[in-house]
Amino acid sequence: NLYGGYLIYPNGAGCHDIDVTNNDLKNCHDIDSMSNCLGTANSPGSHHLNFIGNKIHDMGIGAVSGQGFYSYGMYWHADDSLIENNEIYNNSGYGIHMYNIWPDLADNNIIRNNIFDNNGFGKGASAILLGAGGSYNEAYNNIVYNTGGAGISVGGYGGPSDNNKVYNNTIVNSLGPCIQLGSEYSGPDATLVKNNICWQNGLDDIRSEKATDISADHNFTSDPMFVNLAGGDFHLASGSAALTASDSGGEVGAFGSGSGPTLKDTTPPSVSIT
Repeated sequence: NLYGGYLIYPNGAGCHDIDVTNNDLKNCHDIDSMSNCLGTANSPGSHHLNFIGNKIHDMGIGAVSGQGFYSYGMYWHADDSLIENNEIYNNSGYGIHMYNIWPDLADNNIIRNNIFDNNGFGKGASAILLGAGGSYNEAYNNIVYNTGGAGISVGGYGGPSDNNKVYNNTIVNSLGPCIQLGSEYSGPDATLVKNNICWQNGLDDIRSEKATDISADHNFTSDPMFVNLAGGDFHLASGSAALTASDSGGEVGAFGSGSGPTLKDTTPPSVSIT
């Protein structure tokens, strides 16, 4: 347990080639309404950081509505990095907050094969904020559900945002829109949004504010027929129209391009009494 602060912080501009794998980062408490926690943060200028196979959860224990700051699973400035196969859940603010105000930073990152659950309810935040000051970032093959704001947001804050991609994600049960491009302050340019499943969100579509040159197609907004929605199995059942709904005629959603995330094991443990 930590009261305010960062659990992992690769500090200093120029930190690079660092792997953070198979950790359980958890249980950080807000001290008061002006404090917050971050599961991990990095400095501008960091690059080639790999966060793989971690659990990052329960950042912002004790958060209340209306406080000054909320707690994020990850606060991201780095370039050329990979965020893969993580479970990011129960955070009062953003799951991943990729925000940058400096030029030519927070570029060329990949967020893939992750599971995001129950993020953003303190702030009304997204599970993923992508390229809010950053270019050529990609988010794909992620499962995003139970989010207090938009499922995935692109741009809208920080520096210029352009040429980012959001594709083959499964986004379910966000209070806000499935995907948000831009904000009242600014919008991204040249964003690709395709082959995503949007289901039972506040808006099963893309909401755009001040975004320019959007390429959006083959996003699926009908019942995708998940194998077990209540049980968190977002594979598509036989007969689902989403199995052949992508731009290439294949499957849309988190399992439609590449391997997709590894689902949480909800099987009760086997107990033997002798």
